[in-house]
Amino acid sequence: MDFAAVGEITGDTMLRFRGLFCLLTLCLSWQASAIVLLFSDYDNTITKDRENGNWVTYYELHRVHSTAISAIPIPLDQPNKIFISHKDWEDYEQLFSQGEGHTGYMLEAPLYDGINENGKTLESFIPGYFQKVGSLTYSRYRGDHYFGPDALNPVNYWREDRNKAKELTAQGKGTHIGPGHELMSYFLSDPYLRSGFRLVTARGYPDHAIMEVFKDMQKDGEINLLPLINPNGKPLSFWALGHPQFGNRWSTSSLHIKKSMVILEAANQWRMTPPVEQVLNPDGTNYDYYHTFIIQEDNPKYIDAMVKIAQEITRRGVHFIKFVIRHMGTLEEVEANQFYVSNGNQKQRSRDIVIKNDGSFRKAKKEEIFIDKKIAQQANERLNNACQRILERGEK
Repeated sequence: MDFAAVGEITGDTMLRFRGLFCLLTLCLSWQASAIVLLFSDYDNTITKDRENGNWVTYYELHRVHSTAISAIPIPLDQPNKIFISHKDWEDYEQLFSQGEGHTGYMLEAPLYDGINENGKTLESFIPGYFQKVGSLTYSRYRGDHYFGPDALNPVNYWREDRNKAKELTAQGKGTHIGPGHELMSYFLSDPYLRSGFRLVTARGYPDHAIMEVFKDMQKDGEINLLPLINPNGKPLSFWALGHPQFGNRWSTSSLHIKKSMVILEAANQWRMTPPVEQVLNPDGTNYDYYHTFIIQEDNPKYIDAMVKIAQEITRRGVHFIKFVIRHMGTLEEVEANQFYVSNGNQKQRSRDIVIKNDGSFRKAKKEEIFIDKKIAQQANERLNNACQRILERGEK
């Protein structure tokens, strides 16, 4: 064996190893820090007033072609296709027909906001005569086809929703600014906070369509920075759970489970990364080493699911994550979700809570929500570098 040749190869290889070692060391140094993430809903959280008519997104339902019992005729007096609001979807999802011959709930039910395919308002419908199309698919958008090369006059209906809401706002007929808008704008005002911004929405749009909406927000002066983009061109920050790319994710079609699983998946991702920055601990008693997950949501069902996940993770005590949860729903919904904190011998309602180590709630301090930008720079520096952006699941 020519040991001289081996020595040359080894020397050359050692230089490569040294470069790789330096890169790995740099990556590890980036990893050795706490992180701050904001998981935010969109409708009625960042933006508002879809319930007052400012939003035009509907779910699509088709009339059944057969019924469970032969004595029950096919309902030819019912529309072939109808569109219902997100609220109606939440109320009646379990009552729909589950497919051919599996008729659902057979009594007439009132609709909060429904129309037929000709745009005529529907006051009521029979849920059991209609079946949902696909996996949580919105009628106004299905798949990526309107960005495809063969699409004719492609339309981003999410942008149309927002433009209509802005017009009605200008007319004094509601507002398109939701209670979570300020925190979203704050996170998108600083490059390090921006790194931790995550949109988690029930809408079913592709990343490109969502980015168009955020570019409109930037153009209108509502945000300074756009959400973070992976070097491969895919945004890191969007979870549009109604989109087909999430259709079979986590083996469920339930949106509230999918939203909670986003939180669990992120928590598990960061479980192996010990935080080194100190923040006020979940109990609010002293400063300790924790990552910070902030969640803002308006839907009571989704909040219940995410609170349970956060409580389970916090009680385990192995993730070192502090959960701050912001309830953006109505005051009645805040009470229904039992968002109460102790205030002496009394309990006080609070929209912003921290999950304590025993699973109970305490009131979140403003600085635990609007994170100081200097702290964000220390915490999220690793999220701003190419090493981490490639490692994170930018491709989803």
